[in-house]
Amino acid sequence: MNRFLLPLAMVLLVGCDGWPLYLNLPNPEPPNPEAERRDLTADPDAASGSVQAIDPLTAPTIVSITGASDFCGFDATAPADWPSLPVDLNGDGVADETAPHHQGWYDGDVDVFGVVAATDGWLHASLQWTGAPDGANQPIDLDDPDGPWSEETDLDLVVLDWDEQGTGAVLDDQGATLAVPEQTGQVIDLRAGEQVAVAVACHHGEGGGYALRLEFRLP
Repeated sequence: MNRFLLPLAMVLLVGCDGWPLYLNLPNPEPPNPEAERRDLTADPDAASGSVQAIDPLTAPTIVSITGASDFCGFDATAPADWPSLPVDLNGDGVADETAPHHQGWYDGDVDVFGVVAATDGWLHASLQWTGAPDGANQPIDLDDPDGPWSEETDLDLVVLDWDEQGTGAVLDDQGATLAVPEQTGQVIDLRAGEQVAVAVACHHGEGGGYALRLEFRLP
């Protein structure tokens, strides 16, 4: 009977040699590379509004920037190209016209950081600062110059178009609110070679130190 066992074993071995190897392996997982991390400090001597360029970013990268916005101010009459949003004038749920969500521009201390994409990626920014209240800042009340808003630090975060001519139109203004912390409302889709500028500005009250976090994520 043993003379039948050896040929059978040989057949089984041949079968194993031809068995698709991938059927015995776990499902492959997508690559999840660890993000590069950079810690930077804003140039305290940079002129307000001048762009401090960051070395090109390869996704995924997380950039942490510390700085200070010491002089606050906002000019509601200053020309600035803010994104247009639908406006419902009569409250019937139908947009009657499209108008900028904000008007004017900061006349205080504005730090601007230039972001260049070395690869395709999604940019998300968030901002925290010292002297911020719990929850949200108080709105400006010019009729009450000594009101609670005057003693608060309220920093804003906006993303701007940026090219060889300098900064241009506002691309994302959802970080220009009374929220604490501030953050971009959606990721900024950047293709390799594209660039934007991220601005930190002091809107009202007292200045203060800040921590800006830029996450350049894999698309």
